[in-house]
Amino acid sequence: MSKKKYRNLPAAVYVIHNTITNRSYIGQSTGYPSRWSRHKTDLRHNRHGNSSLQRDWNDYGEEAFRFEVIREYPHDTECDILLDREQEVIDEYLAENKDLYNVYYYGDYYSDIIKDSL
Repeated sequence: MSKKKYRNLPAAVYVIHNTITNRSYIGQSTGYPSRWSRHKTDLRHNRHGNSSLQRDWNDYGEEAFRFEVIREYPHDTECDILLDREQEVIDEYLAENKDLYNVYYYGDYYSDIIKDSL
């Protein structure tokens, strides 16, 4: 896919859900179709940055995981809006006692992108 096509991909807050363990990873992207592709490529090649997610992918296989959009946004949505909404979804999942792959850091759960910016 060319860079020109990437610019028009929709943004989204999304979940990668393990259907066996019921554990989820919440993420966001300004071009989620390409982000999902990167997640899958990294997981398939055993090089994903989230070691817990990678371990479960290796143990349960690709068929155990669902990739779902929680909310789609226009392609030009500001990153701050996506990051805020991602954190809101993480907080909602935690309030419902849902288990997350997201990183626990300084007393809060974050996606890898948020953690890296701290």
